[in-house]
Amino acid sequence: MKLPKSIFILIKEYQEFPERLGAGVNELINFLPPDWLERVNETEHYEDVMLPHCNKCGLISDELEEQTSMGVYAGKYCSDECWQESGYCDVGPEAFDPTYCGEQLEPDE
Repeated sequence: MKLPKSIFILIKEYQEFPERLGAGVNELINFLPPDWLERVNETEHYEDVMLPHCNKCGLISDELEEQTSMGVYAGKYCSDECWQESGYCDVGPEAFDPTYCGEQLEPDE
């Protein structure tokens, strides 16, 4: 699971105003993976703390494989199962035909 933007904002708010948000937030923060907190503490911008995660199941891992669909970047996936369930075409750029838009010409009867 990737670090949601709402959790990032909550952590930042709690660090600045702990008395306003209460102990429940502290318990939530203590439950989070330690590397999330390290990344939040190192930056002010959410986009800088995105953890590497599978685009299908959300698994956080540094061992993700970049996939392409018809030669275009389609994301990072943790397994062949997630890649197959992603909905992308598992073909190279040679399969792309810019003149084809999914319709077939039927002869007039």
